[in-house]
Amino acid sequence: MWIPKAHDSNPQTPFSLGSDKKSKFNGRERENAVDMIDRSIRRFDYPMTIMNNGGHVCKGGFWDGKIAFCPVEGTNSTGFELIGHKTTVSSLVCDKKEHTIISGSKSGEVIVWRNSNFDCSVEPCSSANPWVNLKQLDDHQRQITSIFINEEMNLFVTGSLDGTANMYNLWTAKRLRTFSHPILFPIQNVVLA
Repeated sequence: MWIPKAHDSNPQTPFSLGSDKKSKFNGRERENAVDMIDRSIRRFDYPMTIMNNGGHVCKGGFWDGKIAFCPVEGTNSTGFELIGHKTTVSSLVCDKKEHTIISGSKSGEVIVWRNSNFDCSVEPCSSANPWVNLKQLDDHQRQITSIFINEEMNLFVTGSLDGTANMYNLWTAKRLRTFSHPILFPIQNVVLA
């Protein structure tokens, strides 16, 4: 099994896709990775997004509910973490302008994070971490499987294993409508067009 150099245990390590930066797992590293990554969220891929302007790779999927920001190699960025979820982050999405991150967890909570560099109404946590927990939404009963942002409509939608999809206003995070599967089958993917 091969992984990139940006190891989950140290968000300060730059993320690199260079083949010369890859290393093979040995038994001890495998044990450490298994302890950090929550494999019970039953996803083939763990939530991750690349922030071009911020120079970070943003990753979820950790047992402790954190979101890790790993600096991209060649940037002056430093790594940091967002703490706010009680359980593993199972879905993660960022808007195109990188002003808002929306994360969903295994327990069904959704957090809207706002970048204080672009929104003067929120106070930053620190100079290295401009992201602020704008609002926590507890409208789902089970794991969040998908989040989709439509900036043109100023809306976002969340899907869950509880068979519901909720639509929200992107800037106020106010729930506008709930859609339910007729026989409450899990919602695996959502799109808002």
